[in-house]
Amino acid sequence: MRLFSNLHIKSSAILFISLFSPGSFSADELVYIRAGTLIDVQSGVMHHDQVISIRGDRIESVDDASVGASGFSDVALRDAINAGEIEGPRLRVSGPSLGITGGHCDNNLLPVEYDVRSDGVADGPWAVRTKVRENIKYGADLIKFCATGGVLSKGDSVGGPQYTFEEVKALVDEAHMHDRKVAAHAHGAVGIKTAIRAGVDSIEHASLIASRFKG
Repeated sequence: MRLFSNLHIKSSAILFISLFSPGSFSADELVYIRAGTLIDVQSGVMHHDQVISIRGDRIESVDDASVGASGFSDVALRDAINAGEIEGPRLRVSGPSLGITGGHCDNNLLPVEYDVRSDGVADGPWAVRTKVRENIKYGADLIKFCATGGVLSKGDSVGGPQYTFEEVKALVDEAHMHDRKVAAHAHGAVGIKTAIRAGVDSIEHASLIASRFKG
């Protein structure tokens, strides 16, 4: 198995072909590529933090390392591919990302009169457990939540922690009870530590982690 990290595949399909043309790797070798930027050459849509698995000359799967989709649209896409209705790679999806009210995984760009909140908002340990169960009910392969703030959200700090340890522990325990792994969106050290202590399976981003990380 080989792992390529932080690869940026931009608008040129030639770059992709030259890297992964037939014969680049043995037929049985599984290769993982972490693509910092990946562009859909048909739609022009840019995707970030993609993980691509390749065996021989075949793309076996494409996972969004920053999983999470409103309305379970990712579940619908996965099911359509699996049913042969459309062509595509194998996908593992999370459904809506869980988050606190007003946090990075909430819709906090509109004023109060619109009364808008994102699908994955849940506050408190039992509400979080309920939301995990709901995502699993509607087809999630894994669970994603926001352990810290992030970019493109209003009113929160990018690295500031979101969710208490008790909430994260409840989320992780519930997901693991149903054999689902948990991915934590986390930029700052405090949120990362909370997620790790609670037992998450992966940390996404970690862009503000201290150079000397101490638990």
